[in-house]
Amino acid sequence: MTHNIACCYLTHNHPHVVKEVLDEVLDYYNENGIDIYIYDSSTSDETKTYVYKLITSGKKNLFYIPIDAKIGADGKILKVLKGYGLKKQYDYIWPNKDRSYVTMETAHKIQEESINGYDCIFLGCWFPMSSEMRENKPVCTNIEFFREFGWLTTSWDTSIISTKLLQNDIDWLDFEKKYNLGIHNPFNQVMVVFGGLALKNDASIRVLNHKEAQIRNNPSAESSWRRLTFELWGKKWPKAINMLPECYNLYKQKEIKEQGMLPHIFGSVDNLIGLERENILTYDVWHEFNEKWHELSDIPPKYIEKILEHDYDSIAQMSFNDFNVALFNGLYDKAYHIFTSTHCISLILGNTYYWMIKTCFDVYLVELENHINNGIVSKVKDYQDLLYKYQKLKFFVRRIEYDVDLQEHEFKAFIKNNGITLEFMSIVTGKECNNLEKVINKLEKLVYEK
Repeated sequence: MTHNIACCYLTHNHPHVVKEVLDEVLDYYNENGIDIYIYDSSTSDETKTYVYKLITSGKKNLFYIPIDAKIGADGKILKVLKGYGLKKQYDYIWPNKDRSYVTMETAHKIQEESINGYDCIFLGCWFPMSSEMRENKPVCTNIEFFREFGWLTTSWDTSIISTKLLQNDIDWLDFEKKYNLGIHNPFNQVMVVFGGLALKNDASIRVLNHKEAQIRNNPSAESSWRRLTFELWGKKWPKAINMLPECYNLYKQKEIKEQGMLPHIFGSVDNLIGLERENILTYDVWHEFNEKWHELSDIPPKYIEKILEHDYDSIAQMSFNDFNVALFNGLYDKAYHIFTSTHCISLILGNTYYWMIKTCFDVYLVELENHINNGIVSKVKDYQDLLYKYQKLKFFVRRIEYDVDLQEHEFKAFIKNNGITLEFMSIVTGKECNNLEKVINKLEKLVYEK
């Protein structure tokens, strides 16, 4: 098989992560025409030694490229995009974090799509609610791609970029000046991808949805930018997006906020509490960002003020009130977001009820992903409706497990009238019963029998 894709791992002092990832993927990437390059700026020789051990053992799709640590991650990604160190001519360059990889099935799918000449192959992933509201077209123009996924291209591993675009269409001197590319720009890839695609009259991006593209991350490594949260996402991210060509203007603000609303940035009260406790969110920082906060997040400013005051009781009460208002108005996406990003609601509900409702929202996500309507949130107007469904189902599955008499007509009426799906039954059974197989088999018979 022709090896037409260069998977470029950028690593720094993570020899154990590199080893684990290579042990996982090296062979099946090879089988699917993917060469692996290790761009290493480590201060020790551990990564180099291990990679060369594999190369000398006969792994012909593996290459080691030493790189100067002084240029940092931003400088390294720019070198990769320019094709630095590549030993062959490839159709695609695929930048990657050292902890990221795809499954064998996804690698095969990527190879299948790589022969079609797309300007970019994008590895999508599923995000609660927002994924369901996207126009999931398999092939997009650059404007459609920016509108739906511009914010997600900040993750290096999502974009497999045509070398024709990178090496033929882009004038690198012009781009470096126009988009301020360099060792201090954390969004070099975003600028190159969307700036490059804007040069083409008929840009074509193949989007592999979350079912076609399964991305895995090695748990041994973590992101290192947390202390720069406000500098990175509050200042540099909006600046970068606003530098892109005018063809993207209609959706720039959307992309700025969509990134900001991720739970690990500005989209979670819990995370904001964590940032304050780590002295990252301070009164000085808030003074700098409060006037433009609405451009970055939908979390109301009153929450930030209470976080800074350490008034967690008020945060819990405000969140609980907003949560119930959202339920009453049928805004279940909003209710999900409030509840799952504000654990201090448990101060009001207590841990038992909190985790029951949390389970209900776990069910909600499964139902959304499976395109099930009128499920767990059917007829729900407040938190007590969710608790009723959980507790009543718990009552029934416990009776089934212990062979206690079950009023089948009552059970079936409960199922029918409350949008109780097999997904809900399976999850509750897993949490509340020991003999799962027995209970699930009985539930299926009760549900499907005439």
